[in-house]
Amino acid sequence: MFYTGKTKEEAIQKGLEDLNITIEEAEITFIKEETKKGFLGFGAKTEITISVEKKEGVEIKKSQPKKEKEVKKELKKEEKANEKVVKETKKEEKKVAKKEVKQNNLENEQKAENFLKEILLKLDVQAEIEKEYGDKESVIYTIKTQNSKKVIGLKGETIDSLQTLISAIVNTNKKDHVRVVVDCEGYRERREESLVKLAKKVADSAIEKGRKLALEPMSAYERRVVHAALIDNENVKTESLGKDPERYVVVIPNELKDNKIEFVGRNKKNKKKEKFKNKKGYKNKPQNKEVKTLEKKEINFGTFLGNSNETK
Repeated sequence: MFYTGKTKEEAIQKGLEDLNITIEEAEITFIKEETKKGFLGFGAKTEITISVEKKEGVEIKKSQPKKEKEVKKELKKEEKANEKVVKETKKEEKKVAKKEVKQNNLENEQKAENFLKEILLKLDVQAEIEKEYGDKESVIYTIKTQNSKKVIGLKGETIDSLQTLISAIVNTNKKDHVRVVVDCEGYRERREESLVKLAKKVADSAIEKGRKLALEPMSAYERRVVHAALIDNENVKTESLGKDPERYVVVIPNELKDNKIEFVGRNKKNKKKEKFKNKKGYKNKPQNKEVKTLEKKEINFGTFLGNSNETK
């Protein structure tokens, strides 16, 4: 049977009263919700239609059906039960999604490990690779080899390049970036200790001089180490300037005597070279060597044939 009302509760109440049953004994189906427009758009009315049927095996009782308030209470209970079902469904969906993401992560991590093995073979380096997980969902690939110098390279350039490539593979088709570390025979730990000492030393010097001090160009990973080393120092702040691969960290004291940037270490040497090259007239600098002028000597074609004029 179909029943209509301004609200769902009103329509249900009509059905229960008509069939003389309780809400537990009824099968309720929502049919439609229709809004009837009034004159010139005013006085619009909403009408809800539902179907109320008696459940099988339920006898019609002579007792009066529940009142509208009781119907509302029962509906609220049903809504809460439905909400619980929806929440549980969402939880299950999230679990499934996490499993899929985890599976995708494992596939990417395995691809990265295989790629790393291929690169090491091409470098003619015999090594073992161990994978472990660090803090904040980071992945660490540790290379164990007797030829660590070849893997690390000059100033860590080779191992930093490997780390960039491996990170790109691990983070393929991922929304959340995963931090990847490629290490070899404890190089990262030694390098981090060295960078922390350097950062603190440069910070003390910057405070003493009252001037901005710039470190040598570093990778993004090493720049993060420097920033982290000085984050608790209340007398200085740090910022990165320039573009990769020449991007560097500048240590700025709170009390500045001037706004100039002083470069330290290898960066200082590079900047001096650039400054010297940019001086006016550097390319056209006159040479001190004497320039010898050659006198032109008239040579007749016959000379090459053994008929020089001098023999005539």
